Amino acid sequence: MLELLRRFYLLALILVLCGAGCVTVKHAPSSRDEKYTEQNAIGMIRVRRGTLASVYAPMAKQIAMDFYLREKEGIGIDIGSGPGTLILELCRHSRLHWINADINPHFFPHFYKQAQQQGLGHRVSAVFVDTGALLFRDNYADIIVSRGSFPFWQDKTRSNHLI
Repeated sequence: MLELLRRFYLLALILVLCGAGCVTVKHAPSSRDEKYTEQNAIGMIRVRRGTLASVYAPMAKQIAMDFYLREKEGIGIDIGSGPGTLILELCRHSRLHWINADINPHFFPHFYKQAQQQGLGHRVSAVFVDTGALLFRDNYADIIVSRGSFPFWQDKTRSNHLI
């Protein structure tokens, strides 16, 4: 049943993204991977609320300034965003719609809840995907960011086109 729900969830995300221009799905990560558990997601959420909390606001402000995002409309993707802390800050400094692309779907309920509570729910999406098999067509996003996820990318050679 869990596998069926995961497939339905992935299909729903694909349909939403296809309406916005997505054309292919190369590979979906397995939710059975023991590294991508709810407990791991909760641990990272705690770290982002504690030790790293003060990093995100100035980082988002700098990214928005460096890449002229304040008035730009379009799409931004945060690769390996996890709980989406940077995305929520980037929403405050840009008008882009931000996509949380992460291999651990256990982050998404927290991410959506935070976005709704901050009045940003209409400005964010999430997609369950591995960096080595992103499902976005070329030039889909106006900007792609990633803070701290590169060491965790499974296949850095396949993901190399992002850097």
